[in-house]
Amino acid sequence: MEKIVVVNDDSKEALQAAKYAFQLACFYNKDIVLANMISAERSMLNRVARSKAVPAGFEVVLSDDENRETVGDHLNCLRTGANFHPGIENLDASGFGEREMIAYINSHKICLIIHGIAADAENQNSGGRINMKSVLNRILWPVLLVPEFTPVKKIERIVYLADLRYAQTPVINYLAKWRVENESVIVAHLCTKGLSELDKTYAEHLFNNELIRRVVCKNLFFSNPCAKSFSDTMDEVIHGMEADMLVCLNHSYHFQQIFGSFAELKTPGYISVPVLVFPS
Repeated sequence: MEKIVVVNDDSKEALQAAKYAFQLACFYNKDIVLANMISAERSMLNRVARSKAVPAGFEVVLSDDENRETVGDHLNCLRTGANFHPGIENLDASGFGEREMIAYINSHKICLIIHGIAADAENQNSGGRINMKSVLNRILWPVLLVPEFTPVKKIERIVYLADLRYAQTPVINYLAKWRVENESVIVAHLCTKGLSELDKTYAEHLFNNELIRRVVCKNLFFSNPCAKSFSDTMDEVIHGMEADMLVCLNHSYHFQQIFGSFAELKTPGYISVPVLVFPS
């Protein structure tokens, strides 16, 4: 069975990523691999270290946040109440760097990697951090990047951000696997910087007579957002089109528009849904 890998660095954003992973695992009958970037002993030490120092002989009392359940604890609690019980495998990845994580992902039967992103990259947990941009450059499978405060809900509308002239059929065919019942995939044409904008009639012809014929995805639609700025376009896509997930290619122009050129991934505040990034 294909598995979903959750990168767990003992953070709140990792917990949110795990919640998404569990929902997807149940919906699509997948198992979960919890890649623990911090050992169980280190995780406990981190919780104690977050409390204030107290004199010897006094009991250490942790705050609610410091005494919070682990990501693994939460997954097991979710599992007991679910109709489908996905397998949950704990992987000790505490000694992993980017190279080891890449090797593991590429050598196992993985269908998706899920990684949480803090609202502020400067506050990203430093104890088990890996550079996901570096990992993205060398893996074979897509990564779902989940912003810290994204609510977990069923994915019904997926929006693929691409210049229609360069839309990738393997990406759309992969997204077709996520469809059960009435979910839809929308190709949102966003012109690549430096290229001339597509004529509306030609764009519709390109979509209806070229792209659709090369894919196996039903409920595939086309949109041509026309907001002036990228942030306004994302507002139109996320709130107007009610997107539950955005999709882009690593190294694409639209990837840079979302995440910028920073070494660490950080989503701007107006990106309030998960972003699925495919290898380019």
